[in-house]
Amino acid sequence: MRELYAPVMPSEEWRSSPFPQVPGPVIHIDRASSEAYLSPGLPEAVRRNLHAAMARSEGLRSDYAANLKRRLIHAFAYERLGEYQRALEQYDAVILLEPNHASSLHNRGEMRRRLGQNQAAIDDFTAAIRLGVPQAALTFNNRGAAYIALAQPDRAIRDFDDAIGLDPKLAMAYSNRGIAYTRLGLHQRAIEDFDRAIRIIPQYAVAFQNRAYAYSKVEKYSRAIDDLDVAIRHEPRNPELYRLRAEMHKRMRNFRQAMDDLNVATTIAPGNAHAYADLAILLSTSGEEQLRDARLAVEHALKACALTHRNDLYSILAPAVAHAAIGKVDAAWKGCDSL
Repeated sequence: MRELYAPVMPSEEWRSSPFPQVPGPVIHIDRASSEAYLSPGLPEAVRRNLHAAMARSEGLRSDYAANLKRRLIHAFAYERLGEYQRALEQYDAVILLEPNHASSLHNRGEMRRRLGQNQAAIDDFTAAIRLGVPQAALTFNNRGAAYIALAQPDRAIRDFDDAIGLDPKLAMAYSNRGIAYTRLGLHQRAIEDFDRAIRIIPQYAVAFQNRAYAYSKVEKYSRAIDDLDVAIRHEPRNPELYRLRAEMHKRMRNFRQAMDDLNVATTIAPGNAHAYADLAILLSTSGEEQLRDARLAVEHALKACALTHRNDLYSILAPAVAHAAIGKVDAAWKGCDSL
C-alpha cells in the first residue's frame, strides 16, 4: 500500500505493504510569478520555469517582506524539483524570520517527513496545528503519515479521525486510516475505509492498490486482482502494481499470468531489482513445471543482486533459491557472492 509505502522484509509480503499518502506543502505565496507551480509532473519546461521563478525572485527588493517571499518561492520550487533538503533549508530561514508562520511549519514538517525525519516532522505539524494552520485537515493527515512511519498506527488513526472530522471528503485520509488499520491487522475495517475513499474519488488508484493488499490479507485474491486491474488502468507504468498482481496470481496458482505480469514489470522498470528477484523465484519454484527455468532464474537473480549492489536482503535470497533449484548448493549458500 502506498506513498505512500515502504517494504517489510523478509517474507514476500513486504512487496505490497502500504504507504500513507500525503499532499504537498501548503504554500501561501503569490503564484503569478510562475504558472509552472500548478503544472502536474515535472517536464523539462516546468523545471525551466521553476528555476526562472527562483532567478526572478532574486530581483525582489531586499526588504523584510520581499526576503520572506523569496524564501517561500525558492522553498516551493525546490520541493517541486524533489530537492527536499534544499527546500527544508529555505523553510528554516522563513521560520527563523517568522517563528509562528504556521504554513511554513507545516511545509517544513512535510519536507522532514519526506527526508525520513519523522519525529521532527511530527513536532512541526503539532506546532502548525496549535497555531491554527489553514487546511488543518491536511496537517493532521500528514502527521498521521509520520506516525505510521514510526510504527505508531494507533496515534495515526487518531490523526486521520481528526482530518476526516475537519474534511469528510478528504479521500486520502480514509485511505491512510485504512493503512493504519492494516498495520493493526484490522483488515475488514481497512477495506471499509478504502471503500469510502473510492466512493469519494472513483479513479483513486492508490486506494484500489491498498484495498487489494487488504483483500489479500483475508485471502480474497480474486477481488484483489480486480482492484489491481483498475489501478493498472490508471497507472499502467507503475511496476509495483504488476508485482502485486503477480503475487495474487501466484496465490491462485495462475503461474503464467504471474509470469506475464513480472515480465511487464521488468520491461517498464528495468532497474527494479525486486521485479527480477520475483522472476527468479517464480522461475525456480513455479507450481507449473513447464514454466521452471532454473538457469534463467539464476540470470535474473544475479541481475537483481547487481542492481542493488548486494545490499538488499530479498535480492540476496533470490540467487540462493535459484542456485538451489539447479543443485548448486555451494553457490546457493553464497547468494549474491556467487557473482
